[in-house]
Amino acid sequence: MYYEAFEANGDSIFAIALKYAATKYAVHLLVRACVKWLDDLVTVENVCDIFQQAQALDETDLSSKCLDFITQNGRLVLQQLSFENLSSYCVELIIKQNELCAKEEEVYEAVKG
Repeated sequence: MYYEAFEANGDSIFAIALKYAATKYAVHLLVRACVKWLDDLVTVENVCDIFQQAQALDETDLSSKCLDFITQNGRLVLQQLSFENLSSYCVELIIKQNELCAKEEEVYEAVKG
């Protein structure tokens, strides 16, 4: 940080925690680096975990990006094991999306577990 150098490695949970700390302590360059890092990390397999953590840490921008990704990739995201681990609040946010790319039956099956 003293040299304004940042090497992104690690998982999404670490990236979220680092972004939270960077935001809290107003390290703006690090915040931007973490946002880019998280954008690059989001996949169908981990978006639910990132979304859950973003909600817990009140990271609204990241939550919105995750929700957009989930909406666009609904069918695949609903099939992930990580979807079953989401809080009821996060599930509610997802299924309220009018543009969710999944059939009602698929949403029902995913929520039913």
